[in-house]
Amino acid sequence: MLSSQQLSILHEMGIPVWEERLAAAEIETGSASIAEPANTPQQKAEYQSEIRELPESARYFIIVDNSEFSQLEKRLLQAMLRSVNIAMTEVFVLSISDFRDYEAALSLAEQQRLLLLLGDNVASSVIGINAGLGEHRGQTYRVSDNLEAIVSFSLQQLINTPENKASAWQDLLRCRAYYSQATAVA
Repeated sequence: MLSSQQLSILHEMGIPVWEERLAAAEIETGSASIAEPANTPQQKAEYQSEIRELPESARYFIIVDNSEFSQLEKRLLQAMLRSVNIAMTEVFVLSISDFRDYEAALSLAEQQRLLLLLGDNVASSVIGINAGLGEHRGQTYRVSDNLEAIVSFSLQQLINTPENKASAWQDLLRCRAYYSQATAVA
């Protein structure tokens, strides 16, 4: 750990100080508002009754194939968001099936909303793209009047093909810029 004097000297020299990543066991999926699957009929009924309300703090809606992440996928998602200064409290992660329950609330919201669609299956399900990601990645698609989407790589694709991380980072920058433009206009 560096002292405040050491940090000050490094800052004056223009040298960034990197933060140590959290251990995999310390990463909380709940902080990312990942929707939990319901198992019993009672849980499903309770889940369905509460699922339609959008969290007020959520600005970024990430749609994934499956909301059950491996530790590596959780760490990757948190690192990606941190790299573009997006706080986990601003993120709401949904699986494709959970997205359908929120779609009406997202579409009816007064303000414009942006979805980040991670993976081929998600893009196909939400906006009907049947071709591979190559030509569609990074483009913005209109889902409804108040809802747009950007297509990017799935977390598993990024783990398997690390050279795609730069493109995914650009997609996250597009998401952040989308909200910067929206607040500048409002």
